[in-house]
Amino acid sequence: MPIGGGAPLVLIGGPCVIESETHALSLGGAIVLFALALTNELATRNLPGALIVGGGALAKTLYDRRRSRSAQRREGDRELIEQAHRDD
Repeated sequence: MPIGGGAPLVLIGGPCVIESETHALSLGGAIVLFALALTNELATRNLPGALIVGGGALAKTLYDRRRSRSAQRREGDRELIEQAHRDD
């Protein structure tokens, strides 16, 4: 894949080590905002490119949100079960 010299912008991002869930979500949000800003700029020049970048960012955001909510639900269920066992 060519990089530079008029080739499309290549974004390589992310930490090598995830320090915490909060840090990972914060960094992910920053990358999404950057991608959306880039998409807005590309949309005026290249609609297919904007759709690909924007669609990918949207899909990733929705996927991460679903996983986060699912994890929160599992944690809540686990806490309810622990409370029920303590009450017995």
